[in-house]
Amino acid sequence: MTEPLPHRVLILEDDLDLVQQWRAAINALGIVAETASRRVDAELACASTRYDLVIIDIFIRSPEGELTGDGGFTFIAHLRSPALAQTPEWGRTVPIIAVSGSERMHGFDALDHARHMGATVALRKPISPHELAQLVKQHIEGTAPEN
Repeated sequence: MTEPLPHRVLILEDDLDLVQQWRAAINALGIVAETASRRVDAELACASTRYDLVIIDIFIRSPEGELTGDGGFTFIAHLRSPALAQTPEWGRTVPIIAVSGSERMHGFDALDHARHMGATVALRKPISPHELAQLVKQHIEGTAPEN
């Protein structure tokens, strides 16, 4: 008898130290965590792999530290939009945890907007790696409390 495949999580996050902490905590639960620091790399990963949950940093910075304007919101739209031919079928229903270090920017509520775009949960950083890993596990198992 074959063992079931491990659950897979994709993390789109530009803070490499944070990525290492989150990945270690998620991997410790027996869940495979893969990472991307650019939206285009996350989209390529989704074209070849089915994920059970996606964690998305709303505001992605370039290696030079500038906001790209082409980050988390674009990736949420990529996963949730049935009109986009490249959208993986599983992306329309996969749980999405959106995160941001900035809850409001010039009166714009980024976390609320992420929820309206289709994020399952929207959280403000900092987030404890252990707490995030437990939330990932709950969503994958279908035991997460309602928002």
